[in-house]
Amino acid sequence: MASSSHQEEEIICNSKEKQLMDGAAADDVDVVVLNGEDLTLETLYRIADRAPNTRGSANNHTKLVKVVVSPEALERVRRSRAVVDHIVKEGKVVYGITTGFGNFADVVISPEQLAELQVNLIHSHCCGVGKALPIRRARVLLALRINVLC
Repeated sequence: MASSSHQEEEIICNSKEKQLMDGAAADDVDVVVLNGEDLTLETLYRIADRAPNTRGSANNHTKLVKVVVSPEALERVRRSRAVVDHIVKEGKVVYGITTGFGNFADVVISPEQLAELQVNLIHSHCCGVGKALPIRRARVLLALRINVLC
C-alpha cells in the first residue's frame, strides 16, 4: 500500500486545460466544490458544459470550471484512509484490502503485494469497449465518482 502521507494535487483533465486554468482571470473560472452531500443536476450541467448553466440566457460566455473537493470531505477521506492503514498494519484479513477480489476473496495478499493489488484493481477497471465517451459525459461521470467517494 502507498504511504499514508499524501500530497494534495489538483487534477485537471489535460495540459491544455491546465494552461487555460493557469492563465485564466478569476472571473473566467467557476469553482465547483464537491463534498459528497449536495451535488445537484444543475451543478453536473455546469461541470459538463464547463460553464454556469445559462440555458435560455443570452449570455454565451463560457467559463472554465474547476472542480475541487471540500476540506471537510478531504478530512473524511483521510480518516477512511487511516482505518485502512490500521487494518493493514494490524494484519487483519479484510475483503479487498488484504485479500483478493471475487473468486480470490479467500486469498490473503502479503503486505509487500498490497500496492500491486491496488494498481491491478485500477487497471482491471480502466478499460473500455467501443468508442470513447464524449468529454461532457466523462466529466460528469468523474464528478459523480469523486462526489461518492467524498
